[in-house]
Amino acid sequence: YSYLLRRNYIPFEAGAVRYFGEARISYRGIRFWLMKKSYQRARIVIVTNPDTLDLCNKYRLNWVFVPFAINMQRYKPMKVEPLNYENVIFCYSRQDWKEKGQDKLINAFATFLKEQEDSLLVLVDWGVDLQRSKSLIASLGIERHVKWVPLMSKPCLVEWINKSTVVADQFNLGSSGTAGFEAMACGKPLIIY
Repeated sequence: YSYLLRRNYIPFEAGAVRYFGEARISYRGIRFWLMKKSYQRARIVIVTNPDTLDLCNKYRLNWVFVPFAINMQRYKPMKVEPLNYENVIFCYSRQDWKEKGQDKLINAFATFLKEQEDSLLVLVDWGVDLQRSKSLIASLGIERHVKWVPLMSKPCLVEWINKSTVVADQFNLGSSGTAGFEAMACGKPLIIY
């Protein structure tokens, strides 16, 4: 809107620049051609994802890199009621095989179960590939080792992070997303690309 109103503005870029070169003109309601133009016209673009810096240069954006800011008052180690598993792997990134690579996590978890049967994979019930992930889990025969949880409030999310043994984030992009930094703030090991 600032672009259309010809006002000064500073976009907070959180990954959409990855789609500027795609043939489709919109994705999830976002008009990329308009967003690209607005980013190019912005006084400066705040970029949080290190894997997109080359794209910011490619599209001639005036950008500054600012790492993900994590509220250390909210995201911190805390005592919680543990789950009855030796290993709890929590992945709350959306089910998006192309961008996040959750199919890789599911396949790796099935292999991991052969050596560590007392393990649970906790996934959040959202994303464009949700049904594909559920089908893959069923085809691998690991349903009883997977728990689906709904989208949740931040306090509930912090509790789940603290209940986990390790947090998994994304596997196709070359860097961690917000989930990785939130997990590390809670003192949890992180599995990523």
